[in-house]
Amino acid sequence: MYLGFSKNLGKGFKIGMGTKLGSSKKSATKSARARQQETADKVTSEINKAYHKFFRANNISKNEIDNTDINEAFKDNKVVLEDAKSLMKLYHMADEVVEKINMAGTMSASRRDKLIDITFEMKKIADKYENDTQEITLSQGIGKGFKKDIMIAALMLIIVCIFLFALL
Repeated sequence: MYLGFSKNLGKGFKIGMGTKLGSSKKSATKSARARQQETADKVTSEINKAYHKFFRANNISKNEIDNTDINEAFKDNKVVLEDAKSLMKLYHMADEVVEKINMAGTMSASRRDKLIDITFEMKKIADKYENDTQEITLSQGIGKGFKKDIMIAALMLIIVCIFLFALL
């Protein structure tokens, strides 16, 4: 809220004096820090989701992630191995930026942008594998249903043949 006093001098000139009520620099600083913390928490949450999504899509549980040697786990697939290494590197970069933010007490625009870039890069890698596993699961489900339909059709054909053979 703004409270002010002014005096009209005529011909479009005005002199005034006023003050802003109900807002102080302290509360503005607190709200800025709260927004920074909220942004850091949200970005950290998204980074963790992407990290765990990648490993879950590649059949490594949350408990096994820390104990897994990625070179051994993905030795048969070089593309997945490179993506896993990139993801681990991005994860450690994000962790380092968060530590700097916590130590400094404030989040600069460059650090915020760096965290957001890391988050989107990690999500892009993780989403690529989640979509692949969904497509594989879907095609496996179609294959099983198709096999079942073929089995039923073959069984019915056998029953019809036996019935026709019995009539002769």
